Parts: sequence; C-alpha cells; structure tokens
Amino acid sequence: MVLIPIIFVYYFFQYQKFVTSRKTFREHYLFSIRRALDEAFESVSQKRDPDIAGLAAVSDVPHDVRVYQADLLSVRVEHYINLLRAEGNTFKDLAREVYRSPTDFLLFINRLHQAEQKVNKALLPHLEKNTEGIADVIANIERHSDNLRREGLSVLFD
Repeated sequence: MVLIPIIFVYYFFQYQKFVTSRKTFREHYLFSIRRALDEAFESVSQKRDPDIAGLAAVSDVPHDVRVYQADLLSVRVEHYINLLRAEGNTFKDLAREVYRSPTDFLLFINRLHQAEQKVNKALLPHLEKNTEGIADVIANIERHSDNLRREGLSVLFD
C-alpha cells in the first residue's frame, strides 16, 4: 500500500518536469519567430532596413551560436517582409505573389531548413549538457518541420 503512492509521486514529478520543459521549449522556439515577425513589421511600417544584428544581439542563445541565429533571423525577416509587402487576402494569395512558383517556394523552404540546421548544430553541444536525447528530438523536429513545409507547398501551389 505504501509503495503505490510513492510510485505515483515519482510519476507525477516526472510528468510535471515534462510539461514544464515542453512549455519552456515552445516559448523559446516561438519567441525567436515572433521577434523576426515584429522586426519585419517595424521595418515595413517605418520604411527602414531590418536590424538583424540587433535582433541577434538580444538573442538568448549562446554567443558562439549568434552568427547562425542571425542568418536564420535574416531568412525569416526577409520572408515576412516579402509577405507583408504582397497583395492578397489569404496566405495562399500572398505566398503565390511572393514566390510565384513551387520551385521558388521550395528554394525558400530549403534556405530556411538549412539555416535552422546550422543553428541547431551549433546549439547542440550547449543543450547536450542538460538534456538527455536532445539530438534525437532536434532531428525529429527538423524532419517534421520539413515535411509540413513541403505539404504546405502542395497546398499553396495545387
């Protein structure tokens, strides 16, 4: 009888760690994307060049990863600026105006994927110290992100 509550306590502790880690990961992952989108919006609305170096400088990634982070931010900001300047009522309309063909959109997807891989590769040694199995998690995220983007390609240019 005493062992069952101890097992439950351990299980709920592990589950709580998982939930907290997932929430933290999601917030950090989306924070960079949100910053890029905000910078693109400010750049377009203020008619100025985007400040990629400034974005990278305030990033919370380790200093040696920031050069790769800046490249990723640049790809994202350029994409968002192009979409913000395009004419259309839906994302499909905007993407078709910006990229014009499946090949052009695929080139963007490849640039984005390569930039993300460089950031992840540079970040991996910093994460492996704290998180067991993180390399597999990152590989799965990269694979699924790429698959989703390619599915989006077929939807946008059907």
